[in-house]
Amino acid sequence: MLKNIGSRLASRPERTAAIVIILAVALLILIAAMVIQAFDIGGAPYPSEDHSFTLVDGNVVYTLDFTLGGFNYTGMMFAFQYSDNYGSSRIAGPFGNQSILGSGSTASMVKWVFESTVVNVNMTITDATGDGSFNAGDSLTFSIDPFSEETVYTLGLAFISDSGGMALLERSFAIEDGKLYAWYSDDLPTDMPWFGYPPYT
Repeated sequence: MLKNIGSRLASRPERTAAIVIILAVALLILIAAMVIQAFDIGGAPYPSEDHSFTLVDGNVVYTLDFTLGGFNYTGMMFAFQYSDNYGSSRIAGPFGNQSILGSGSTASMVKWVFESTVVNVNMTITDATGDGSFNAGDSLTFSIDPFSEETVYTLGLAFISDSGGMALLERSFAIEDGKLYAWYSDDLPTDMPWFGYPPYT
């Protein structure tokens, strides 16, 4: 049988060439697929896990989608870090102003995070109900100039209750090709916690 197939192919060289080309193309496609899978080529450049982040008019808005309970702005701390190919910079300090945000109705305050020749970042904290605690529905709006690609921005929040309880929240986000990615992260230091040692840097 194999002898017959060989004879037929030999008698039609154009068909033999076509079969060889088809097999070669199929082999190249298979090899390319294996390389893409092995090196995750064409995959997302960053994780996309936290959908509480949105891109609105060039600003990043984080809306808290769960209720913490018992954590007001007094004693709360925040950290903000940006990391690029040249390294990282981080700043930390008190988070929100209780008297402004606990007004009993929707209230906002703007807090400058970074103000430098490299990057300018301000954060608008909005308490949707004015209940004086950062809970579901409240939001943070980050205005970043320049908002650079290949840069990871990390937000940390430390909630300290009147009774001494503590909760930590950390999220990172980045933009690539106009798309926003956000994910749960653990990049901020905990061996010498950023939220416990003045001047909080």
